[in-house]
Amino acid sequence: MEIKYTLPDGTGTTVAVLDSGVSGHGDLAATDIPLAIDMTAASDPLDHYGHGSHIAGIIAGQGTNTADARHRGIAPGASLISVKVLDGKGQGLTSDVLAGLDWVYTNRTTYGIDILNLSLGHLIFEPAADDPLVQAVEQLWNSGVVVIC
Repeated sequence: MEIKYTLPDGTGTTVAVLDSGVSGHGDLAATDIPLAIDMTAASDPLDHYGHGSHIAGIIAGQGTNTADARHRGIAPGASLISVKVLDGKGQGLTSDVLAGLDWVYTNRTTYGIDILNLSLGHLIFEPAADDPLVQAVEQLWNSGVVVIC
């Protein structure tokens, strides 16, 4: 595995966010999201629920709405890729999440994806060893993508 050096502010790091999409807001300009993919039937990569944009702000928000950028994201220099897997109510299909995980795996090298964020929940239906979501996440981890759940 290649170790990639990044600056303390996240510059040089690309984070894929699987969530309800990402829309620009005061601390996160639309230009901070150079790529937005939609795995849902909506065919609209924008966030109509708010959770994905909130998570993206925690990750890479610029802090422009606070004095001295005091409330900026953890890595404001990071690049974001939005992979929409949840709808405007924050709900989604397991198949859409799996499609999003597969997209990240397939495109991790092309887009230099270093980190994957999954801030979503899922009921347990089977043992972890048999769960397709666990298998997809482990495939990404084993390929060198840091997965945050």
